[in-house]
Amino acid sequence: VWDPGDPGAAPVELGRHDRGVMAVAALPDGRVAGGGADGRVLVWDPGDPGAAPVELGRHHGGVMAVAALPDGRVAGGGADGRVLVWDPGDPGAAPVELGRHDDGVMAVAALPDGRIVTGGWDRRVLAWDPGAAQRGPVELGRHHGRVTAMAALPDGRVAGGGADGRV
Repeated sequence: VWDPGDPGAAPVELGRHDRGVMAVAALPDGRVAGGGADGRVLVWDPGDPGAAPVELGRHHGGVMAVAALPDGRVAGGGADGRVLVWDPGDPGAAPVELGRHDDGVMAVAALPDGRIVTGGWDRRVLAWDPGAAQRGPVELGRHHGRVTAMAALPDGRVAGGGADGRV
């Protein structure tokens, strides 16, 4: 963790994954979620650096993207194509599986209304409603290449970037 107000200070290390970290997200309560190549989704408390993280769960393969929902839940997308949602308040509970992309999920963003938007190797941009997981996703569109980044705009629209160089 770096402090932009003190640019010369050394960063504070919260902890580590067993392999590379692929994604991080700030939770509304100030904790930090990280997704790693080890397949785990971990949550750290910056107020207690060095403390053991809470493991929310795992993907089969690496976790490529994580996002914090407004209610504090954590959405993750993995190399296995699954879109999972965990509740950090119940770290032992199984995740809610919203569904799958045809291939790996590389980008996840949380909309202000709690919906989740994902993009992946299959070039699709999908919107998911965790409150109605049984309905499945709505396809918003496709990129000409892999979708590698997603961002939720305050007005509820979504920006995405892809391997094709387009935003």
